[in-house]
Parts: sequence; C-alpha cells; structure tokens
Amino acid sequence: MKYTIIAYAAMVFLCDASTSELSSHVKLLVLQQAEDNIESAMSGETSQNPLIRNSFLAPLGYLHQLRTNWTNTIVMSPHTFFNAEALAETFQFYFTVRTNFEEETVATLLRPPAPLNLNKTSYSDKEWRELKITENRIIVSWFHLFTSLGPESVLKSDPSSMLTLVRMKAYLDRMCRSGLNELLDGNDYAAIVEAINAVPHLSDEYLAKLAEDHNKVSVGKDYFAHFSNRFLEYQNISKQLSVSIEYWYYSTWQVNPNVLNNSMLALEAWINNDLEHVASIIDAADKNIDGKSTLAKHGLNFANQALMEIANANIPQTNHLQANVIPKLTEQNLDLVRELNKYLRYRGQSFDVDYVSKSNADLAALQADDWKKANARIQPDDASANLTLPIAILADYAKRSPNDGFKADLALIRARLEGLRDRASKIITQPGQGQ
Repeated sequence: MKYTIIAYAAMVFLCDASTSELSSHVKLLVLQQAEDNIESAMSGETSQNPLIRNSFLAPLGYLHQLRTNWTNTIVMSPHTFFNAEALAETFQFYFTVRTNFEEETVATLLRPPAPLNLNKTSYSDKEWRELKITENRIIVSWFHLFTSLGPESVLKSDPSSMLTLVRMKAYLDRMCRSGLNELLDGNDYAAIVEAINAVPHLSDEYLAKLAEDHNKVSVGKDYFAHFSNRFLEYQNISKQLSVSIEYWYYSTWQVNPNVLNNSMLALEAWINNDLEHVASIIDAADKNIDGKSTLAKHGLNFANQALMEIANANIPQTNHLQANVIPKLTEQNLDLVRELNKYLRYRGQSFDVDYVSKSNADLAALQADDWKKANARIQPDDASANLTLPIAILADYAKRSPNDGFKADLALIRARLEGLRDRASKIITQPGQGQ
C-alpha cells in the first residue's frame, strides 16, 4: 500500500484535467498526458524497485480501460479499481458531476483524490479555465470535508493527522501559484475561510499536548514516528501554515476582490461607526474647556490622515454611481472585520477592531465635560493611526473591485471626512467656539 501511494503521488504531481462539459478532444488529451506521465515515472530511478514499478500498473490499467470503454468506466465506483481508486475518483471530478469524496473520513483527508497537473499549452484558454475550475472543486471539497469532520477531532484522531495541515498549506500555496484563487466564487471562498477559521489555536501548549498524545499511540503508519522531536515538527507546520494563510488571503483579496464583497461591506459599517465616534469626540471638544484643543486636534489628525489615504489611492472622480447599501454593524459583521484584520495584514499591520467599544466610557466622560477622567484612552495619534488603516484598506479595494458602489461609498466617506476636518479646524482656530 505504501508503494501505491508513492506511485500515485508521483503521477499526480506530473499530470492535470476538468469538468463534465469538456469535449472528447480534451478527454483524449488528458488520457494521453496521464499515460505518458505514468510511463515517465515508471522509467525513473525510484521505479527500479519492482514493488514501486508494479504499483504503477493499476493506475495505468485504469486509464487503458477508460480509453477502450469510456462511457461505462467513468461512472463505475472507484472501489472497482483496486490500487487506482484515487485516480478513478479524480477523473470523476473532472468528467462527471461528482462534487464530494467517495469516503468522507480522516483517511481521505490524509490521502485524497488529488488534482491532476497538465500542460497548459495543449489546451485552449476556455478549456484550460474549465480544467482549473474543476481543480478548485476538488480542493474546495477537501476543505468542506475538513470542516465537516471537525478539525479538533481530526487532529486528535491519528498520529499522522498534522499532515492534514500540511495538505491545507499545499492547497493554499497551489491556488496562489496557479492562479486558482482568481476562479473562486463566493461559496468556494467561504468554504475555505470556514475551514481555516475552524483550525484550533495552535499555541505551543496545544501542540505540545497533541505531540505528547500522539507519541503515546504511535503505531503502524505514523509519518512522524522517525522524527526525534515531534513537537518541533508540529511547530514548524503551524508556522508555515500561518504564513500560507496570510499569503493566500492577501493574494485572493488582490486578484479576486469580488469574493470579499461582504467582508468589505462589513468594514464600511465598521468605518461608519468609527466616524460617528470621531464626530462625537469633536462634539465633546465644542464644550470641553480643558481638552478642547487636544480633542479637536484628534479629529483633525484623523480626518487629514484618512483623506490622504483616499487621495493616495488615485481613484478617478466618479459621478452618478450607485452607492452600496451599508449593513448594520452586527456581531456577525464584526466577526468579518476581525477575520479581515487577522488574515489580511495590510502593509504588515493590523488595527484594533474593538477600539470604539473600549473608548465608550472615555467618550461618556468627555460628553460630561470630565476631561481628566477621559484622558486615559483618547490619544490623538494612536486613535488616528488605528482608524486610518481601515480607510486605506477600503480605498485600495475600491480601486480594484468590480463593484463600483465602493467608489461611490468612498466619495461619501471623503465628503464626511472633509466635514469633520473643517469642523475640527474651526474649533482649533476659534477656541471660544461652542463654550
């Protein structure tokens, strides 16, 4: 069985294919390339071992049967083809309506039917796009299965289970490297992010306990059994996965902005809430004798920095665009903003999603004209920086999004910021105003 896995893995990383809508011409190309790649792998140095060489025969036999009797073979249960089950299932993803794995188990997560790797130059642009969409379908099915089985349970189920996170990293990297994330739709994106969010917090304490538990049950096919320090291997996997998640998220945000539409609407709701907070601070500056100048400068700094970010985005002036309907800042939308903040790492930075709620007590003190009590948390520079980064994120996104409503939204935010700036500036230049 070990050699069968090696043989199939070698073939998978040498070949590629797509959907039930593909033409007979494409089917023949895929078959030919798959056969050629298996034969190439059989002639390699590692295949000189008879056991390894023989393990290629079953996949090659399956492809031969497809060539001679496609109609019946393609719909047969993958279990019909001993030692070629994964390949048979993979072909069903490409050439039938299959959308999930035959067996929904941890074993499938560890050794799933894998996307094929084909030569792009053999296909038309339309054919290649269909092939890549199917490749995504296989990958997204894996993420669905990972979530449905419960990542916490998955990681505890098998001493080799950390390999599921290795595969997750490999799939995320593959999507970025091959441009697959450009072809994700909203449901695909949501399924992947749901799986990422479901991964337990991989703290050193958690990983140490997991490694200890796995060492106690390390029998049979334990991939990590030969490592001198299982915990260190788990740490490395965790760190590498974290990097891949951030890279995939940022890459998807760049090349396929439409799938983050809901997250960006949630960010707009968050920004509007923070603008209300800034407006309230400027209101407090109108009547707070001791803190008037500092509070007004806070509002002015924020408005100027945010307006600069919008200007730097170089979005052309647009007229007659329909603005988006901005949702309320519900807890669900706050979670979307937290997710965006956690994974996007725009400019390598993050912001405090809960800044406003933390500042509510200080704002209440300001509104009661108690400057000394409020001064602890209202700090102009820190607050301005925290509130400006989301504006920069929105401005960058609006420039690339196919939804022109974000450009209209940004124009409204710009006008609102200009009003806050002018009002704060007036308080600073006319200290007696509003007292």
